[in-house]
Amino acid sequence: MVHGIETSPGGLTVDVWERFTMPPAASVFYRLDNRLSLVEAHWSDAFVSTHAKLYNNYELDHALAPSEAALLRRITVFRP
Repeated sequence: MVHGIETSPGGLTVDVWERFTMPPAASVFYRLDNRLSLVEAHWSDAFVSTHAKLYNNYELDHALAPSEAALLRRITVFRP
């Protein structure tokens, strides 16, 4: 769920909550340039700790791995 969008002269930052029903918010932040190309993607500390907690409680079947991090950096922009 998109929680927020912050604009700047160089583009925008989108805050996506991966698990909004469980505090603290597990955010993934996407920074895009003015052409909506991905500049940077990173996740909050809460994302990492929530993922580990869910894995340890058998609610996820995998630990956070580099391959998942790579998937989180893949975005698709839909243009009208």
